[in-house]
This record gives sequence, structure tokens and C-alpha cells, in this order.
Amino acid sequence: MSRSPFVSIVIPCYNVQDWVEHALSSAVAQTHSQKEIICVDNASIDGTAQILHSWATRYPNLITVLEEKKKGAPHARNTGLAAAKGKWVQFLDADDRLLPQKIAHQLELLPDQDFSGVVLAAFNYHESDGSIIKRPPSSLDPAIAIFLSQAGITSANLWPRKLLQDIGGWQPAYASSQEYELLFRCWQNGCAFIRDEQAMTDVYHRPGSISTTFETAIRGKFQLRKAMYPVLCESDVYSAHQAEVDYFFFKTIRDYGFLHYQEALSTYRQYFPKGFQLPDRQIGRIYSRLHHLIGFPTSLFLFRLYYRIFVKT
Repeated sequence: MSRSPFVSIVIPCYNVQDWVEHALSSAVAQTHSQKEIICVDNASIDGTAQILHSWATRYPNLITVLEEKKKGAPHARNTGLAAAKGKWVQFLDADDRLLPQKIAHQLELLPDQDFSGVVLAAFNYHESDGSIIKRPPSSLDPAIAIFLSQAGITSANLWPRKLLQDIGGWQPAYASSQEYELLFRCWQNGCAFIRDEQAMTDVYHRPGSISTTFETAIRGKFQLRKAMYPVLCESDVYSAHQAEVDYFFFKTIRDYGFLHYQEALSTYRQYFPKGFQLPDRQIGRIYSRLHHLIGFPTSLFLFRLYYRIFVKT
């Protein structure tokens, strides 16, 4: 790009004293020089605030520390977004890390200085057992990739500040899948997307993070897909990808049914009134056979019983 755009790095922080310095180090080390770092302490009760202020003292012209009393990462991110001066925003969860050239690399991907879409990027997911899985963005239409949870992740993507502010920023109503709710609204507002297959963000699984519990993750996933599905069905891209979309939505309903049987059953009957035939791919050999033999309500009931007895306990 002919001119170097200013980038705001926003780091929401809640009780992350053991991890936040790694995130801060990776933000400071970005080779892109036109940047600011905005740390938002989200009412932490450990030593997080002290660490943030210490770093702000070391880098007074680079790091700003703000406070947000309303708990939840969306509130903290919105506080940082409101204060951001950059054309672009790099949201960085406090337990994630960026490779030094991450921002510079993604800015080079932009077709011109007037582009104001979202960069959907690959990332490296570090499991708790030490294994690392690269997760690239899907090559499917962006709307489909968003629905399938294959459109990057909060810290991996690069976001246009003005668009996010224009559409209201982050939605606090969702306990998980927050970036996909935001991405879907971006798509609804005509946003363009660029794919970045280089994984330059390290995302870590840690106890206590919002995505660690099945209950929290599946609740947010179900709520969002239930809202997205009818919109997607009315779009021009649905017919070409109906099999993938319907199968993903079916699996989401089934998983949610482990927790809330009646609501899942009602949703299944609303969107699949004639039933749903599982494709050749297996959702699990035993469940697939049960579904074909006895249908969704009974097979879900049996697996919900199994989950409650053998998994949740």
C-alpha cells in the first residue's frame, strides 16, 4: 500500500495476569510502526491492572489503559473500539499472541488504501496437550464460511474500525461465537472479505477461557445459527451450499439438545418439518443408525440421557 495506515491493537483483559504479558510483548513487537495499543481492564480482581499500568509506564506513547466495569469481552472490546484512532483494528485476546509481521503482512494483502473489508485469517490453535492445529479460513463463499465457523477467529482477523462502529460493534448478548455474530452483520452490510492462509496468530486453549466449556460454546453457537439460518436461506448463496449448511445446522441443534431437549426439538421441527436425512458423512456411527431407524426425537433423547449419565457427571 502506498501509505501506511494507522492500526489500533485492542486487548480486553479479565484476570489474565499469567498470560497478558505475552500478548503485550507480541503487540509491541509488531513490525508495523503506525500503531497504538489499547488495553481494557474488565474489572479484574487479580494483578492484571497493575501489569497493564506497568507496561503503559514503560511505553507511554504506545500503550493506553482503559477500564470497563461491565463484565464480558464484548463490552471491553467495544470500549477499546470507541477509543481507537486507527483505520484498522487488531483485536487481541489477552491469552493469544501475534507473530511480529502479522499486521504488516495483512496490510500488504489489501488491494488498495480505500479497501474497508475484513481479513479472514488462518491461525495456529494450541491444544492443552501441546499439539498445534492450523485452522485456515474456508475457500467457500464468506457467508457460508461464517455460518460453518470457518472464517478465522477474533485475534487472527483484521477489522475495519469505521464499519464496526457503524454497525454497532460487538454484541454482548452472545456468551460465545461473538466474532461470528459480528462477521455475519458485516456480511449483511455488504462487507468485502479477503482470505489470508498464513497462520500468524497463536491461539491458546486455557482453563477458564470462554470457549472451554461445552455448555457455553454450544449455547452461543446454537443461538447464533438459529438467527443466521433463515437469513442465509433467503440469500443467493444458500442453494449451492444447502447440504453443508443444513448438515451443520442439524449438528448444532442436536448438540444443543444435550442441554435443552425441548427447545432443540422445537427448532428441529420448525426448520426440518419433513425430517432430515443424514448425508453419507458420519455424525457418529451409532447415532447415525439410530437417527435413521427411530428418528430425531428418540435418538436425541437417548443420547441426551447418555450424556447426562456418562459425560456430564
